[in-house]
Amino acid sequence: MSKRAGVPSLLRVLKVSIGIACGGLVGCGGEETLEGPPGLAVSRAYDVVSYNLRGEFDWERGRLVATVGISLVSLEPEATRIALDSMVAEVKSVLDAEGEALSFTVDEDEGELVVELPAGRPGGGGAPLALEIAYEAASGGSLSGVPPRRGDPIGKRALYTLSEPLGASSWMPCHNQPGDRALFAVTMHMAASERMIANGALTMDEPEGEGGRRMQYVTEESLPTYLMAFAISEFEVETTMHGALPVSVWHRADVPGDHLGVLEETRRQIALFESLLGVPYPYEKYALVMLPDYSGGVEHASVSFVGEVASGQPSLLLDVTLASHELGHQWFGDLVTIASWDDLWIKEGLATLLSVEALRFHEDLSASGTLFGDTLYVASGDAVRDVSLAPQDKYTSGPYARAAWVFAQVREVLGEGAFWATLRQILEEKRHGVVSTEDVFAAFGLPLGDEAAARMRRAVDARALPTLELREAEGGGLVCTLRDPEAVLIAPIELSWHREDGSAELEVLAPGVPVTLRRHSPGDFLVVDPGDVHPSVLGFLADDESYLLYFEALVALLMPASPGRTAEFLALPGVHQVAAMRVVGLPPVLPDGFDGFKASLHAESARAASIEAACGSASVEVDPALQAAWGDTLRAALTGQRHTMGLDYVSSFAACDGLAPSRTLFAAEWSALERGLGAGEVSVMELAFLSKFALPLDDALAAWGAVALEGYSVRVRAMASAQLANYAARLAEGEVGERAVYRSVVASLLVSEASEVLRHALRAVPYVRGASKEDDAALLGGLRDVLGSATARKVHTQAVCAAHGLLSADEAGWKAFVESLAGARLAQGVRALLDDPGRCG
Repeated sequence: MSKRAGVPSLLRVLKVSIGIACGGLVGCGGEETLEGPPGLAVSRAYDVVSYNLRGEFDWERGRLVATVGISLVSLEPEATRIALDSMVAEVKSVLDAEGEALSFTVDEDEGELVVELPAGRPGGGGAPLALEIAYEAASGGSLSGVPPRRGDPIGKRALYTLSEPLGASSWMPCHNQPGDRALFAVTMHMAASERMIANGALTMDEPEGEGGRRMQYVTEESLPTYLMAFAISEFEVETTMHGALPVSVWHRADVPGDHLGVLEETRRQIALFESLLGVPYPYEKYALVMLPDYSGGVEHASVSFVGEVASGQPSLLLDVTLASHELGHQWFGDLVTIASWDDLWIKEGLATLLSVEALRFHEDLSASGTLFGDTLYVASGDAVRDVSLAPQDKYTSGPYARAAWVFAQVREVLGEGAFWATLRQILEEKRHGVVSTEDVFAAFGLPLGDEAAARMRRAVDARALPTLELREAEGGGLVCTLRDPEAVLIAPIELSWHREDGSAELEVLAPGVPVTLRRHSPGDFLVVDPGDVHPSVLGFLADDESYLLYFEALVALLMPASPGRTAEFLALPGVHQVAAMRVVGLPPVLPDGFDGFKASLHAESARAASIEAACGSASVEVDPALQAAWGDTLRAALTGQRHTMGLDYVSSFAACDGLAPSRTLFAAEWSALERGLGAGEVSVMELAFLSKFALPLDDALAAWGAVALEGYSVRVRAMASAQLANYAARLAEGEVGERAVYRSVVASLLVSEASEVLRHALRAVPYVRGASKEDDAALLGGLRDVLGSATARKVHTQAVCAAHGLLSADEAGWKAFVESLAGARLAQGVRALLDDPGRCG
């Protein structure tokens, strides 16, 4: 429900709560044991009106010292006790509106703060009840205080929250339910050189004390607690306007990136989503905030948080899809919130659908209208909605890609107009409120009709996927049989033949009905799922024989074998061009026609994949003249436009090295890598491109090892560390010398405290281990350092498992390693893992 009607404004609530005093942040109440009237249950039936958070982070102690004023309306007038969700480190006091101390208890096992309500409190009539809670919250998990870190060349600290799904109670006592939306204000003290970004509008920014600053943000609209957030650092900010809307990128000072390019891409995406959804962007600002030691992204209302290692480059697929996913949540997830965590699939599925729609600018250059089903990875067993899972365990492929697949099928059945109109109806009817699964079923039920609506319901709760069985056909070709055991397909899976005589044939796969696939002439080719509604059928293959036949027989049908049919192939949507080239290679194309062929492809991914395919064709060319011509063509292609948006669709440019050796073509770049890239000579995009080439093991270590240790940003160090781990995995047991050199570099990387680098270095540990404990002494010392650093807590579990892998056969050595960590501030659950390392698997 919306909190705006009939509720006092948050600014008025602020005036009341700021006037409540009881010794500043250290309140005058105390924790007591509550007994209460016999048989009277603790109430959770209340509606929070507002939260007013004020505080300061104590960097020496790693604690947020804060007070939160909570205004709530009890829905049980007779209740004498209420329970708030609280996992904070210490509750100091709870006061009422008059400044009187209230009794309370903390149940750490249940994560509850139970408060005895004041006698004679307002009740029944909807009058708000005010509580003032003084507390401290420890850094770790949902409240991250990241100090300057070893291994991070940007020596600036950052503080931020990460609350979805249930983390808000770790940094603020609250009612941690997605359906309870409330107003939010946050006021924080920080160093004068630092800035805060949070939900809502900036209402205070003033000096405070010597070298200090106080900032405040206040929301005009209600939010669930998991969307409330703030971040503090020495931020640099770039800003532009989308009409009257301020759009900004926040990042730690000196963090490199194409921030102006990100702003332009964000403006484009906002305009796109407004056009599709028919609802203007709903908040007073939009800020994309790049943070260290941060994985993925979270869509806090008006402020999306993303990791520094996955943002800042508008020409890389990962950056664009992550940013667009979080932006899409500003409508579904923020403007309209889910009613419960069982409805997670609504917001995540629609944000995923919107994020792939944002790729149309790059991946559907012919405006074919395909639905990008091929970008969705679905796993059998992962239901779209799984009510059996706890909120924190629901984040499987089900609520994301599989939910987006459900919506894509509904879109295919309804058509563009009815699909987007239905989403617009949901946004308008539930604006600043909540939406449930039943609400979505009701909204789509009428336009879908009874049968398709029933299939949508089944698809949301189904675990099994449809399967595709392939068998050899008598007389040649394949027999393809679709099975849909839970009847979850909403839109049919179709196959389209493009015959050499110019005719077209559409095959609809009906469950249980075999279909024979056979080429009549060399120029025939097959398009699987022409509308790209569904994930790749590769994920539906029923058994090993089907898998084998897919690669031995079916993929060959995806590409015309006649030179005269290349123009027909070039008329296809980009998704089908890249799908065919990745598994078959080029259609019949000569070297002098390759540039024109590449330019005519309809997706950036297809253009990048065409270079890899051309290298494959050239590497097996037997005609010396043609091979020489391919060499000239490939050298021009590789040194020309990079098509970085499509690099994720390139497995490797290794086949190019025979005719266009990368060590020669990019000698200056490789030399810069070997010097460590301390001066930023090579961009992130160029590094992504270079990572697609294969190097000898010693050359790879010289280049990527230097960057991993000395690169100009955490992102480039993380990219290099990932490459180093990939090459380490190729080391053979007998390569003692190379393993020793790799082991030395990996051990040096373990000195870092940057989790973005460490997670890759830790992945390399088992591949570089020596023949004895003495060989591995430096690795074990590095792992001990990682576990001894609270700053590196996000990789503590991985470090324990890496250490156990080295010492699993040495019981005494493992015991000594564990004992050496007796005083370490380990991440939650890691001490138990040290006691039972068998859980590492």
